Amino acid sequence: GFDDEICGECNTQTEKITEKQRTRPKGHRFIITADTQYGILMDGFAMNNPNWGQEIEISRKCVEQINAMEGEDRPLFVCVCGDLVDTESSFSGAIASWKKVMKGWERTLVFEQQVNDFKRVWSQLHPDIALVCLCGNHDVGNRPTKASIEHWTSSFGDDYLSFWANGT
Repeated sequence: GFDDEICGECNTQTEKITEKQRTRPKGHRFIITADTQYGILMDGFAMNNPNWGQEIEISRKCVEQINAMEGEDRPLFVCVCGDLVDTESSFSGAIASWKKVMKGWERTLVFEQQVNDFKRVWSQLHPDIALVCLCGNHDVGNRPTKASIEHWTSSFGDDYLSFWANGT
């Protein structure tokens, strides 16, 4: 297509160039993932010391593989679409086994450690690849409250996002 604008110097119509063509001829690459859910693999098991080592290792390998991508395969950003962790403290009505016996403050401590571990692992993503985190019900509860949203935003930043992916 052509722009409606006429080039003043050459007196011809100018061809439209899309953002995709202008910034990366073969397009933008990005990765969508979800449900890193630190703690989920222990659901249904008695657990004296909550742990999510398997989930950490899966995430670590994922970050490693993403960082190894090169050239036009390298993503501009990675989006984790919710349920980053498993033990948001208001989620007690629907939580499984070991979490039901925990008090709210105990679930809060577990949640905070899961968040810290998530951040520690995913902070290893190369600085030229943006990380976008969206909340899920295991992050803010089935019926998010002002408190659960504030807990999320204090851990991950604003609960809204806009950005411009641009290579120039």
